[in-house]
Amino acid sequence: MGIDIDKLINEYESGLSTFELGLKYGVEAGAIRYRLKKAGIKLRPLAHKRDDKVELPMEQILKEYLDEGISAMKLGIKYKVSYETLRYRLKKEGVQLRKKGYVLDLPIVEIVAEYNAGISAYELCKKYKVTNTTILKRLREAGVQIRPKELGGIKNRANLPMEEVKAEYLAGMSSVALGKKYGVSSITILKRLRGAGVQIRLRGGK
Repeated sequence: MGIDIDKLINEYESGLSTFELGLKYGVEAGAIRYRLKKAGIKLRPLAHKRDDKVELPMEQILKEYLDEGISAMKLGIKYKVSYETLRYRLKKEGVQLRKKGYVLDLPIVEIVAEYNAGISAYELCKKYKVTNTTILKRLREAGVQIRPKELGGIKNRANLPMEEVKAEYLAGMSSVALGKKYGVSSITILKRLRGAGVQIRLRGGK
């Protein structure tokens, strides 16, 4: 990282955060913190206690992180919060964070063969423990033509046992955990719960 350390120190001590400096120099905030620590600079504490006050569209972020595979670093940049804040908020939602460099490993040749043999995307997502969105995305990337009946939206594809879903949610299961169990996104779970008249818990409690 070819950064002038004296300039970095001056900018940090003038009030810029490690996140802002990371954006400026195109590196993660952690790399900035490491360089500052190495230079003997006493770092300001990370403000996780204040993170709850930041308004974030968590349902959209969950979709992008879980279904689309966008990294916490890129999501932090997109929503103008630090990498640490984004990870903290994902953990509060019950998300198991991916390791850096993670790419979802799916047997795409086998999935394509099963889909072409007539198995639905919904059945495949349950088998491989991913969401419908992930299966359909991988099939498209493999050049597979998606069957028309599976393009009408999640509601038409996912035949969820809503009485069971409601009971589990009311018993304390999170929308993320339920989504993983039934092979759909947490957003789908929340939409279906709302449609069933269930009051959704506040962020961090769902």
